[in-house]
Amino acid sequence: MNVQKIYNRFDHYYNSHKYIGMDWNTLTHIRIKEPLRFKSKKNILIPIEKFSCKILQSHKFNENIETIINDKLYLNELKEYLTKYFTFYKFSSDQIIYSFILTVDTLLKKYNLKKVFLLIMPLVDTMESTEFSFYNINNHFTELAAFMIEDYYHDKEIGSKDRFYYISFCMIIFSPHSLLRHSFKRILKIFGNDSYKRFLNEICLYVKNEELSEKDKELFKQFIIHYRSNFINEYDKLDECLINFARKGFICDHVPNKLGSKYVDEYISLILMKELKNEHIRNL
Repeated sequence: MNVQKIYNRFDHYYNSHKYIGMDWNTLTHIRIKEPLRFKSKKNILIPIEKFSCKILQSHKFNENIETIINDKLYLNELKEYLTKYFTFYKFSSDQIIYSFILTVDTLLKKYNLKKVFLLIMPLVDTMESTEFSFYNINNHFTELAAFMIEDYYHDKEIGSKDRFYYISFCMIIFSPHSLLRHSFKRILKIFGNDSYKRFLNEICLYVKNEELSEKDKELFKQFIIHYRSNFINEYDKLDECLINFARKGFICDHVPNKLGSKYVDEYISLILMKELKNEHIRNL
């Protein structure tokens, strides 16, 4: 894996996002100029698996890592482990980025995407916290992880068990905040129309084949923004996805203007059914 190549491509992605107004300035002066030399490979990787196992075992959690992923105790102890680790090996900003890239790449080759998600998200949350600001690189690891995962799965099939996690990472890249026409075109130049179509297609497959729950609310909101954006001409497929959302309880309060005529009557019917159901609940 060419760490420099990945970082340069991410740097290009970062430059395309300046218009969002986020604080990306800390990345402007960080560059990996050459492969960093450590005494052994184990000192390059961030041992997130080892950290997680130690934390889980030390507190005798009955739950697995999936159920305590947002637990404050878990995140606080992970922060302590990381601080000690980076301090002991005297990591520079470049070394942390280098190690993070290698760690994500190693996890992707070792585990399914669900497990990668469960290991990486607490890691990026911790590394982006203010306590790590002395490294001057906080607030960028979520985007970097998402970038790498899109790149890794670019020409690979996504299994049904991993689809939700692939979509979750790609929603970070293809954020609705970036759907200004002149800005999103820059994103498409980096990733390509095919990557964007693939992202939307994975959403369509997920909605068609899976039972939806409350956790899919944000996915529905983001899909509506993409549905209205007109960046690709696959209206039939997106119309079908919209109606599948509606059949599973995620409905707009009005019929979207773009919706093809063959679905309009059904959509109106589903809106009326939702209104009647809500009215019945209010009268209980």
